[in-house]
Amino acid sequence: MTTKLAFRIWDGEKFVIEPRLMASLLNFPQIFTIATFGRTIQQSIGIVDGAGIVIFEGDVVRNQAGRTFVVEWCRRGFEYKEIAEVNGKRGIQPYWVNNIGDESLCQVIGNIFETPQLIGQ
Repeated sequence: MTTKLAFRIWDGEKFVIEPRLMASLLNFPQIFTIATFGRTIQQSIGIVDGAGIVIFEGDVVRNQAGRTFVVEWCRRGFEYKEIAEVNGKRGIQPYWVNNIGDESLCQVIGNIFETPQLIGQ
C-alpha cells in the first residue's frame, strides 16, 4: 500500500510535527535527510509495512527472511542498507540493497534515533 508524501522531524529527543515547517517541505520536497537548527527532517518513502505503519527514511525494517535493513535516500529515491555483523561488529553495511522482498510484508522495528542499538550503536 502506498501513502502520500509525509515528513517527520527529529528534534534530538523525540519526533515532532511542526505545521509551518511541514507546509514548506510539502511545497519544496527534499529526497534526502537534511539537518537544520539541530533537527533532522525525514521523508516517508510512500510505502507502509505489513502492520500499516508508514515507512520513513531512517527506519529499521525486518524482512520475511529475518534480515534487517535501514532505509536511506539516494539520488534515485530510497534504498536499503543491510544491518549485519562483520568481523564481530554489528553495523550498517556500505552497500545498497535494491530488493529486500515485498515491503508490505516487512516490519518497521525501530529507527536510527530511538533505537540505535538495532544498528549496533
